[in-house]
Amino acid sequence: MYRTGLTINRRQGIATGDPPSLLTRPPLMRWLLRWRLGRSLRWSTAAAVLPLLAVTILTREPDELRLGQRVYVDDGTCPAGQVKEVAGANLTAAGVVRSRQCVARNSIKR
Repeated sequence: MYRTGLTINRRQGIATGDPPSLLTRPPLMRWLLRWRLGRSLRWSTAAAVLPLLAVTILTREPDELRLGQRVYVDDGTCPAGQVKEVAGANLTAAGVVRSRQCVARNSIKR
């Protein structure tokens, strides 16, 4: 139970004591306020984070590729509905060796 500073007469259904303006918010109201604030924070966080999670599909392979880096290229070499995944696979004396494979567009991990 929350503290209101009121004495409640249950038989008559009236409350005496402090005026209603000094009452603390009931638990339902506190929950609703927290829920609305939490919902707005979730939306603002999602709006800020979602563009960072998007995968960019390039039209040509990049000149430099780091070890372990993966890029997706749609240059027309793979069948419809697929893109080429280029990954920096091995490090040799000549530089990073690339591995290439066609993957489905909907299987790209974001």
